[in-house]
Amino acid sequence: MKKKKKNIFRNLIIVLVFIGILFLLNLYQKEIKSFSYNLFLPIQKVFWKIGDSASDFFNVFIKIKNAAEEINKLKSENKKLLYEISDLKEVKKQNEFLRKALNIGLNKDFDILFANIVAKDINSDSILIDKGEVDGVLKDMPVLTEEKILVGKVEEVYKNSSKIMLISNKKSEIDVKIQKEENNNDIFGILKGEGNFKIILDLIPNEKEVFKDDKIITTSLGGIFPPNILIGKIKEVKKSDVSSFQYIEVDPYFDIKDIESLFVVKNILNH
Repeated sequence: MKKKKKNIFRNLIIVLVFIGILFLLNLYQKEIKSFSYNLFLPIQKVFWKIGDSASDFFNVFIKIKNAAEEINKLKSENKKLLYEISDLKEVKKQNEFLRKALNIGLNKDFDILFANIVAKDINSDSILIDKGEVDGVLKDMPVLTEEKILVGKVEEVYKNSSKIMLISNKKSEIDVKIQKEENNNDIFGILKGEGNFKIILDLIPNEKEVFKDDKIITTSLGGIFPPNILIGKIKEVKKSDVSSFQYIEVDPYFDIKDIESLFVVKNILNH
């Protein structure tokens, strides 16, 4: 019985304490809220700062990504512009090349085909051009510069390209003459390739008077090259007691290292 009364009394006290706490919470609600805010405000600020930092980080990341994409886009556009500029320069160069040929009437004398050099074989004194069988190129067709200077002839023809034998090739032999303006006394000989871009004039008797800088031009004797095409000029003349012929080295009027385009002569029009 006493134990039961004690429990009732304890429960009553708990209820009264709870009612008192509610009364105090209601009475000092404003102060309690203020205390809670003051207590948790620093912690809340830390979390807000962390949130702001994370937000700033992602914003910076997005900006960097966008900047990288813009840079890649600009690089791509720059490459495109550089290609267009290069293409325009190439067109301008080809137009200048054709203009020189037209100025000397190359198209009036010959049926010509414009071609670009795509490879140069220094060891065999030959070059490869980007025109071939489909373009009407045939073996032994002469090849000239835009200034009407002989470079060589077609040696081999492929479907879309052709191999050109330069006049300095060791297999090259051309009927030529030394042009003499006085008394129309031209001297005939054979131009031979020595390799390594070197050419000599052979079969010129010792008694013939030839001089440095005399011009060498083609003749029609061989039946391959049109006549009166410039080749080069005499660079050096040597005479020997043990030979009936002079040793004559010829300096060609072209430098293969500087040539990028040329003309294939498909047919002679005015000869």
